[in-house]
Amino acid sequence: MIAQTRDEALAHLAEHAQAVGANPVLAMRFDSGEFDAGRELAHWHLSYETVEPFPLQEIITSTVENWRVEKICYADKATKSEIIYNSYLTLSGIPPEALEYVVNGKPAIEWIMERYQVTTGRDSGIINDPNAWCEEHGDPRYIVGLIKRVVRVSVETFRAIINPHTTYSRRQPMNYTNDKPNNV
Repeated sequence: MIAQTRDEALAHLAEHAQAVGANPVLAMRFDSGEFDAGRELAHWHLSYETVEPFPLQEIITSTVENWRVEKICYADKATKSEIIYNSYLTLSGIPPEALEYVVNGKPAIEWIMERYQVTTGRDSGIINDPNAWCEEHGDPRYIVGLIKRVVRVSVETFRAIINPHTTYSRRQPMNYTNDKPNNV
């Protein structure tokens, strides 16, 4: 279920809290302003499609422009600071904080890496090609932008939870220098 309104989002939050055994009253209080991070988290997660992308460096590795993706992977599984998007593009400068936002056992960025690749169903033989959606919508760089936005949401989620007393501005994205966010 994707919440379309604030009330739907709060109802979903309460349902989820009950399902996982958390206190639904605490979950509701989290968004009520009693905890400053609640509103900030709601902003980042509900508007992930429109947030300013994280400024990852785009390293062009070929002379032939190509935005199609086959399989996305880390350049180095130990550091996870670079993603090989395809033979044309590597995205660099992923901060460690982006890997700290974990959804169902893995960082959110790894869900994108896993889901946005060309796959063929074992039993059906059906090909799932995320490039087709990009072509259909006339946005060949959509997946690159999505990766950058998910990195932004992941970093801001980490910051909101780890340092919830920091004041955040939706109009002014966080400044990053030397691969570390300021005010952390």
